Amino acid sequence: MNSTMLQHQEVANVDSAESRSSADGITAVLLDQATVGGRHENESRAERGGGYQSIYTKTGAAVPAGGVDKLRRIGLARIWIDVAHKVTFDTFLHAWRVMDTHDSLDVDRRIVVPIFRTSNPLAQLWVDLADELGMNTFLRIWRVMEGHDSLDTRGRVVVPVYRAYERFERNEYIRALIGAGCEDRAIMLEVKRTFGEVLSRRSLLRLRGPRKIAA
Repeated sequence: MNSTMLQHQEVANVDSAESRSSADGITAVLLDQATVGGRHENESRAERGGGYQSIYTKTGAAVPAGGVDKLRRIGLARIWIDVAHKVTFDTFLHAWRVMDTHDSLDVDRRIVVPIFRTSNPLAQLWVDLADELGMNTFLRIWRVMEGHDSLDTRGRVVVPVYRAYERFERNEYIRALIGAGCEDRAIMLEVKRTFGEVLSRRSLLRLRGPRKIAA
C-alpha cells in the first residue's frame, strides 16, 4: 500500500470523531517508519495464519464455544479479551501471532503501549502490527489498549504465549473426538495427522478425565 492510499485510509471512520481527529498525527508517525501493507502482498492467508481455526469443520467434530470464551478459559488478561471484543476473533488471533513472534519481544514478553496521541515514533512492533492488520483495525486495537487498567505502572502488558491457544484448541479437538466415541489409537493418529504432534497415551488419558485447559 503506497503513502497516497494510506493517507486516504487514515480519514476513514474508525470509532468516533476523536479517532478521526487523531489520525493525522498517528499516520504521520507510521509513515516515517514503514510503508504499510507492502511486505505481505504475495503471502497466502494460510502462510500468514495458524492452522488451528478450521480443524473442526474439516473433521465434522463438534465446534466448541465462542472464540472470546476460549480466551477467558485460557486465562488471558482482560485487556486481550477487550481487544478481541473490539475486532473479529480471527483478527485478534492474527494480531496475537504478530506480537508473539515479533523480533523485539523480550524474554519477559512485556510491551509498552504508547499514548494514543503521541507524536513520537512508534516501536517497530506497532508499525508491523499496522502493516499486518491495516490502519483502521490497528487504531481500534490501540484505542482499547492505551490506558487500559490491565497495564502496569509503566504502561506495559505481557504478551501471552500463542502456543497456549494452540494447545487449548488441540485439546478441545481431542475431547470432541473422545465425545464422538473414537478409540485411543484413532485419536492419536488423527492428532499426528492434523497437528504433526505425537500424543502420548498418558496425555490422552488425562484428557479423557475431568476437563482441563492443557494436558
